[in-house]
Amino acid sequence: MLAKTMDDVWNSAQQPAPAPVLTVEYSGYPLWHALLVEPNRERKSAEWLMKVNVHVYLPLWEKMIRCRGVGQHRHLQCAVIPGLMFMPVEMMEVPRRDEIFEWAHVRGFVRSTGGHPAIIQKWEIEIVREYEARLNLPPTEV
Repeated sequence: MLAKTMDDVWNSAQQPAPAPVLTVEYSGYPLWHALLVEPNRERKSAEWLMKVNVHVYLPLWEKMIRCRGVGQHRHLQCAVIPGLMFMPVEMMEVPRRDEIFEWAHVRGFVRSTGGHPAIIQKWEIEIVREYEARLNLPPTEV
């Protein structure tokens, strides 16, 4: 049995797939928002957003898990911060944003005290990138 593609999912729900959005001019992305997504579904949501040209940053780290059998291991990519991914502020202006977020299973934003989506500075994203890099380093021998 073949796995369902995104077109099959959209056809079964009888909703048209969102059209790819126009590309946004790259500004270095100095300001970001944190998107809330379902835990353990961050990679899938990021893939769906990338399909419609919505740029997101999903920090991942690779861990080795033990599988059934002796000496059987495999690598698994996990989110550095479960349930979160980051999107540049420029991407907020995409047409049909709410429909695209619903399609990609984005639950909402991390909000500030005023109820507006919280703004994350580029230097804070760089800290997350540093943690991601540290998690992906090979283990040191003791």
